[in-house]
Amino acid sequence: MQNLDVTVVEELGRGTSGVVYKVRHLVDGQFYVVKVIDLSQTSSKKQTQALKEVDILKQVSHPHIIRYYNSCIQNQMLYILTEFASGGDLQKKINRYKHTRRNIEEGQIWSWAYEISLAVKYLHRHKILHRDIKCMNIFLDKDNRVKIGDLGLSKILVNKEINTATVGTPLYLSPEQIRHQPYGFKVDIWGIGCVLYALCALEAPFTGDSLLALGQNIAMKSPKSLPAKYTPKLVSFISMMLEKDPKNRPNIKETIEMIPIFTKKMHRRPQSPRQTVVKKPESPVNKVIEDNSSSENLFPKFGSQILDKSLKISLKKTLPSEMELRPTTQATKRLLVASSDAVRVCTGYVKHRYIKEDKPKTTINDLAKIM
Repeated sequence: MQNLDVTVVEELGRGTSGVVYKVRHLVDGQFYVVKVIDLSQTSSKKQTQALKEVDILKQVSHPHIIRYYNSCIQNQMLYILTEFASGGDLQKKINRYKHTRRNIEEGQIWSWAYEISLAVKYLHRHKILHRDIKCMNIFLDKDNRVKIGDLGLSKILVNKEINTATVGTPLYLSPEQIRHQPYGFKVDIWGIGCVLYALCALEAPFTGDSLLALGQNIAMKSPKSLPAKYTPKLVSFISMMLEKDPKNRPNIKETIEMIPIFTKKMHRRPQSPRQTVVKKPESPVNKVIEDNSSSENLFPKFGSQILDKSLKISLKKTLPSEMELRPTTQATKRLLVASSDAVRVCTGYVKHRYIKEDKPKTTINDLAKIM
């Protein structure tokens, strides 16, 4: 991971698509997440899928979606650097509540429902179908705000294209996917319904002893009733998203309209993560080389009077008196001024290194290359 300037802190999880690590950046010291995918061990279809994920991540920017920062391929390994959500995912949150035999407060569920819906609205507005909305792909930041992640199965729908490929997590597949029917954006609404049901019941709405039994339950049965502590408004809201027929399911705009006004008024946009990752500072020597790498920079178009004044100031004490009297062309003057500036910057850098570390990284040979 040298190309990303990070060091591994711990492994967060692994699956069929790759391994996810929590990492610390070597420059800014902040925590990030790196997803590592071994392209040599995956099929060509999954390789294409992984590269598409990077392409989609580059396009999205929303406060409730995990931010993408960088990616690279090294030794057939794909590294994707993204934002780190310190609050973990919703599945871990559910497990903690289940362990202590407590229910999540309804106000909190409405708040998360609104934030999830805002993120999905953004994706759908940009013709992006997530296709894998589940508790493990919804993360929380330090302020308990939602961050949707893992766009590995996302797809851009062009010209109302309807997808029929069955992809996603079995527990969260919609009835139309189970039946191998054409589907569109309404599968994400079903996914939101499954997530909200799980937050209320602390378990998925549909289960089964086998994939076949699970599929039959999703396509034909109704989920168990939610705990009585939740209001009919919330129960009805979730039930509408879990309608078997996608035509009876609300779209994302209608979903947001059903969320209480109080929840919307209380919503505060999460603090935006840093826009870019801080890069390693370049050494002054490299800066001189880059700044003077072209003839335009090395020989700027100064006027005759400016050149004469520059020569008088920068070379007065460095050149013998007889050289000052020697006639020079415009090109020679520009070369002398540029060379003098380069030597002055590099000499100061070398002196600094001797004083601070007693191990200068710039040698006479380095200066010769610049000159």
